[in-house]
Amino acid sequence: MSRRTTAYLLLLIVSVIWGTASPVVKYTLQWFDPWIFLTYRFLISTLIALPYLWLARVKFPKKTADTSLVLLVSVL
Repeated sequence: MSRRTTAYLLLLIVSVIWGTASPVVKYTLQWFDPWIFLTYRFLISTLIALPYLWLARVKFPKKTADTSLVLLVSVL
């Protein structure tokens, strides 16, 4: 599979995830408080991201200025 086809496939998957997110969130907020829902959502995404970051051997910035910039971008 070419890189372009892979990119298009990944974009399609992201579009499907974003498209289904709104009905899922609306449905689940009937039973959960929004703060609890967000806590679970970020916990699950963190548990998925951390093994990927560990396996990909992602190097984090060592300088304090770079670290603060990364934190600022992640908040936005």
